[in-house]
Amino acid sequence: MKNHSIATVMRRELEKVLPKDLTAEQVKILDQAENLFKQAYQAGFNEARLSGGEEWSNNACLGYAILGAEKLKYSEEQTRKLVRSMYGVFDLTSVGEAREVYNKSSY
Repeated sequence: MKNHSIATVMRRELEKVLPKDLTAEQVKILDQAENLFKQAYQAGFNEARLSGGEEWSNNACLGYAILGAEKLKYSEEQTRKLVRSMYGVFDLTSVGEAREVYNKSSY
């Protein structure tokens, strides 16, 4: 998700809980908070890149799975099934949930 999208989502959530009769000064404060959220997100992203952190993606995860399957000498069909199965799980499972499954596993 792009940083402006996160800020937009956060702002919409704030608007749900804030009174409808906000003053111009209160709206200005919300705009300033939105800009600070954008800056904080960008700073964290840049820090991760500078400290050797790499961008994670579903495609990177699938690449790891393919490499592992090749190392185990899976057939092309077995690898295809593994990749399709994993791809289907991406929409149903958050990164945090997947991490917990791994952390609780015996692997």
